[in-house]
Amino acid sequence: MTIAVATALGATAPAKPAAKTAAPVSKSAAPSKAPAKSPAAAKPAAKTAAPADTTPAPARKPYANVFADGPGRPIADGACLLCHSPMLVTQQAKDSAAWEKTLTQMIGWGSPVTTAQRDTLRRYLLGHYGTHPPTVK
Repeated sequence: MTIAVATALGATAPAKPAAKTAAPVSKSAAPSKAPAKSPAAAKPAAKTAAPADTTPAPARKPYANVFADGPGRPIADGACLLCHSPMLVTQQAKDSAAWEKTLTQMIGWGSPVTTAQRDTLRRYLLGHYGTHPPTVK
């Protein structure tokens, strides 16, 4: 409902709050003995951060689109590439126990790895895509 309609219906408009007036400042008044506080002075000094380490990380080889040559590559090609791209596998950087756990899970889900191939595949994955991928020199 607008004020005009409310007034026509007999309602009164709400009272406006009184305007605040500033006390007059006399130029002849003695200056204050306390120094004026600036907003910056009220805040504690900001701590400066230590300079960031600008040493670049060692360059890493980009993740491969194919598996590296080695004794386990045919097994990896036949077992892993059924569901995954080589890049997904090559970027994992797992240790021996983690690769073993992954192989157990993938075989449980139907990956065609025989018992005889399992250890060869784990050693291949660990050797080429283990916890410390080779750096570019």
